[in-house]
Amino acid sequence: RSKAAGIKVMGDHGRHWHWSLSYFDSGRARGQELWIGRTVVGRLGATGAPGGASTSADVAGDWGEANVKYSYDRGYVSGAIGTGKVNDPIPTFSRDLAWFKSEALYRLSRRWYAAARYSGINVDNALQGYQLRSFETDGVDLNFDVNELRRTSVGLGYRPNEATTFKLERTEDDHDLIPTPLRN
Repeated sequence: RSKAAGIKVMGDHGRHWHWSLSYFDSGRARGQELWIGRTVVGRLGATGAPGGASTSADVAGDWGEANVKYSYDRGYVSGAIGTGKVNDPIPTFSRDLAWFKSEALYRLSRRWYAAARYSGINVDNALQGYQLRSFETDGVDLNFDVNELRRTSVGLGYRPNEATTFKLERTEDDHDLIPTPLRN
């Protein structure tokens, strides 16, 4: 199947709670990279990987996510968990991925707010890596050696009107790599 398909179901419970469940099947994307949010999904080793590269011309994946958000007068707290699979016709090059996100926003006044977020994504098997190119690595190419990525962000925002927001944000990325002969 070469067409993508997705479904999302959402709802509210009372005035404060919002939830959603979503599923996405990428279909087969021949010879292309697939963007899921800000993460790129491609053939394993398409740019070189320890342990070789997939000879398959296809990349496919299926993804599921659950979200919950509690809103109150001065802000909100939310969280999400998800799981996905990069499906390669050669099973050795398939990967199971999992991720999470938690965030909070607190309105300090009518125009000022503080926010924080902690998120992560990982490959289910600690000996397998993937090219998680959605983060900065200070010019270092980690290729397909990333097993887990974590990101922490804190910020302060100012909204003088509905169309304008100024933010001061600090973000830190941390990652775990798979063991390779060069690192042992």
